[in-house]
Amino acid sequence: MRPHRAVLLACLLLIASIGHAEEWIAPIAGTASGANGTHFTTNVKVANLGTGTAHVTFSFTAMSGAQPPSTTWTIEPGATLERPDIVNDEWRLGNSLGTLHVLSDQPIDVTARLFNDAD
Repeated sequence: MRPHRAVLLACLLLIASIGHAEEWIAPIAGTASGANGTHFTTNVKVANLGTGTAHVTFSFTAMSGAQPPSTTWTIEPGATLERPDIVNDEWRLGNSLGTLHVLSDQPIDVTARLFNDAD
């Protein structure tokens, strides 16, 4: 086998062994007070559809440009992680809206809901 073909084959094997990553973005997420006593919050659920333990990283970019440190959670195969009021619970950012980014090394299903949780 020619040397350049051996290098190409080695690179392809390396790329194949990296694994599958899943990425998901919620264009608007957060926790914020609104008019007439309303309070909006974001609830996120992540289901691991893969056969291995998922390492799921959450990151948030506030509309102000602030980017608190990412957080990583593990989810067993077939399990679901729920993070109610994720922006306040994960990063203690009250009254902040922005973009939520979710990245996983396993196939995942993500649902997010921004809603008024005022009584």
